[in-house]
Amino acid sequence: MKILFALSLLLSVFLFGNFSTAQAQSIKVIANNSVDISEVSLQDLLFIYGLKNKRFTDGSRIVLFQFNENSEMNDVFYRKLGRDFKVFKNVWTNLQFKGEGFPPSQVQNQVEMLRKVKDTPGAIGFISSSINIGSDVKVLAELPL
Repeated sequence: MKILFALSLLLSVFLFGNFSTAQAQSIKVIANNSVDISEVSLQDLLFIYGLKNKRFTDGSRIVLFQFNENSEMNDVFYRKLGRDFKVFKNVWTNLQFKGEGFPPSQVQNQVEMLRKVKDTPGAIGFISSSINIGSDVKVLAELPL
């Protein structure tokens, strides 16, 4: 089963390595299986990625991932939350300057996003719906394009 998952993941990378809106019909918000919630709303995501919610209801820390700054995926995701990526970046910079938070960790591609979310307790990220995620992470929301 793991071999089949690995092969499908490699094929996905080969075919869909970087995000393109032409390849996906939605964005999946994914989380590590340790996360104690089963779904999130757009409002929840706005608070989570705006660093207003830094912990889950059980008190565990939320660990955020996003793509590198020049990624089309970031632009699409943050627009779905009703804000431009630059607005979020300004919020993170201000909070970091005050010592109250840090921006999400960056990943280079969808394979790395899937791996980081899978391997990091409390992690949340987002990925194209064209990528097969298997059962290593859970889907908290699916945002249509």
